[in-house]
Amino acid sequence: MRTTKLRFYRRLSFRLACVAAITSAVGLAAVSTVLVRQERDTLTEQLMLRTLAETRNLALAASAPLLRHDPELGLHPLILRALDELKDLEDLVIADSRGRIVGHSDLLRVGEELPTPRGEVIQLEQLRDHETAVQNADRIILRVPVEHLDEEVGALIATVSRRGIESAVRAAMWKTVIISAAGVLAVTLLIVFLVTRALSPMAELRNAVQRIGSGDLSTRAAVSTGNELGMLADLINDMAGGLSRAQAELIQKERMDHELQIAHDLQTMLLPERIPSPKGYGLAAYYQAALEVSGDYYDIIPLDSDHLAILVADVSGKGVPGLVIMAMLRTVARQLALAGENPKQLLIAAHEILGESIPRGTFITCLCGILDTATHRFDYANAGHCPPVIFGGSRPPRFLEPGGKALGMFPSQVLSDSLELRRLRIEAGQGLLIFSDGLTEAMNRERSQLGEQAVLRALEGVAEADPHFVLDTLRRLVATHQNGAAPADDLTLFACVRSVTPPPPRVENPRNDAVEELFR
Repeated sequence: MRTTKLRFYRRLSFRLACVAAITSAVGLAAVSTVLVRQERDTLTEQLMLRTLAETRNLALAASAPLLRHDPELGLHPLILRALDELKDLEDLVIADSRGRIVGHSDLLRVGEELPTPRGEVIQLEQLRDHETAVQNADRIILRVPVEHLDEEVGALIATVSRRGIESAVRAAMWKTVIISAAGVLAVTLLIVFLVTRALSPMAELRNAVQRIGSGDLSTRAAVSTGNELGMLADLINDMAGGLSRAQAELIQKERMDHELQIAHDLQTMLLPERIPSPKGYGLAAYYQAALEVSGDYYDIIPLDSDHLAILVADVSGKGVPGLVIMAMLRTVARQLALAGENPKQLLIAAHEILGESIPRGTFITCLCGILDTATHRFDYANAGHCPPVIFGGSRPPRFLEPGGKALGMFPSQVLSDSLELRRLRIEAGQGLLIFSDGLTEAMNRERSQLGEQAVLRALEGVAEADPHFVLDTLRRLVATHQNGAAPADDLTLFACVRSVTPPPPRVENPRNDAVEELFR
């Protein structure tokens, strides 16, 4: 997997430090603004209080000259001295009770109307009656009454410059900025250090995820912190372990699926490649496995032009062991059938040959028969298999007699005593159904079985029917009963229907004589 080294500006620690620095700067700027404003207000108040005290003293000193006949001569030196002594004092004007200027540093302005000061009125608790304070961006203007014997005889207007205040505020602001910048830098460096240290396990986590992503599921993240990164490392390790187990299970499952597919293909190869079409008969077979590998087996073995050996078997258990037994049964049954054994002898011989190869607890039910298409006889023996059904013709469908013991469970003599070689004649229009227990024991979602009576009812009225139609009818019956439930067992169906056309003339065949000899 391609790995990429992050540039410094993309690292989480850098971004967190930037966020912290911006946040700190904004916070310090807000605090600085509040502090500067408070400093300005404090200095303004102090200046006003100091100026107010000084103007009150000047007002007391100006009361006597103001009452003279020529007040400007006494007030002018007073004003000049005050402007010289008071650094913040920018202008000083004394007016009489009529609002005319009687004292000013510029004698040419004596006699003018006293202008009304403009600005924001300042509310100050220290102001007395008739005292006012107005401020604007550059100045503070104080008006203090000049009294004589508790009677207002004029007013003193002092203009104070705010330059000193703003200079002090700027100095304080720069000091605050420097301190704030130093604080932001220190906080940023501290945060970078702490975040870098706290996020140091991220490199290990990133490397572990990259190795896991490249396929190395044995990787484990060596992070032992007790915070969220440690929890994340534990989750990554659990994920890697789960992926490793899942990969092993997937490989095992794929191997098993492959083996099952091979077994399924082998089983398909064991079944007849095509169904013979003997003259005067219609044959059809249907096979459905409940799992990948079935325990059911059927075979149709042409013996000569008039005889067919038919086998339908069910091996107990499923999977590959059943497939092996089925393969052995097929080989043995074909050899015995082609050697001329009758159905009973074939089953006994197969039992004896396979007896040592069948595991304990495993058995085979099998129905073996030989169909003579010339005489329309079906000679069969049943080793514990489902009894076949004869249908069509003038009689209702019915089950034939049940069979004997299954193969592989009992001694040969017990099996031989339980088996019977039976003969059935198939009339024109009649059919024979051989099936496995997956038909009558098909279950729905309520675990209710289909049963034998349902099969008999389905076969009513199918006389002279095509064998494929018979099997399709039974398949639909099973599907309707299951109602979406998964098959509980394998299903094998074999139908043989004799047509109603007249049989051809009988041709003597040594095989017919041999079969007749079996029943004498």
